[in-house]
Amino acid sequence: MVEAYYTTGAYSIFVKLMCRSIEELQHVLINKLQAIDEVQSTETLISLQNPINRNVNP
Repeated sequence: MVEAYYTTGAYSIFVKLMCRSIEELQHVLINKLQAIDEVQSTETLISLQNPINRNVNP
């Protein structure tokens, strides 16, 4: 897990994962996240590239 945020709207939490492979992602989703009783559902988005990378100070 790289980052996690509590959010408003349709989802309660946003988690950013970095996995070495699709198989590792599948393992984390099924055996870690979906194994938590409080997790009702997940939605997975895969980033293809990171064209903008900024370090922004609040």
